[in-house]
Amino acid sequence: MTPEQIAYIEQRRRQIRYWPWMAGVLVALLMAAYAWLWWAAPINISPAMVLEQFHTRTVSDEEMIMLAARGTLALIGCGMFVFVLVLLISLALWNELRLIRMIDALAPARTDAAPPAGAGVVDAPEEPAAGSDA
Repeated sequence: MTPEQIAYIEQRRRQIRYWPWMAGVLVALLMAAYAWLWWAAPINISPAMVLEQFHTRTVSDEEMIMLAARGTLALIGCGMFVFVLVLLISLALWNELRLIRMIDALAPARTDAAPPAGAGVVDAPEEPAAGSDA
């Protein structure tokens, strides 16, 4: 492999190594946002609550217009989309790491590493002495 290809594989390996941390942070932020939204304004993410308040007429017309414009299901769907996106990226990077490991297994030993002691020394076979019967 060329040095550019090796450098690219090493860069991808570093990026793959840090992705689980980034994915964890993204999922934690997503969960925190929905927890805050559930605490601050649960009507925005609970279709059952919207129906209940609609039937009891406890929701104002203004709020009903806002809920209709935003759509509780659309808000839930966006969160699910982000979660699935993080999951798919994680699976793709896991597959890429698997392929990089296959390349590593097939690639010959790198020449930039120091060879082990005595690797270049080959013992010459002993030639029989002239006049011996061997």
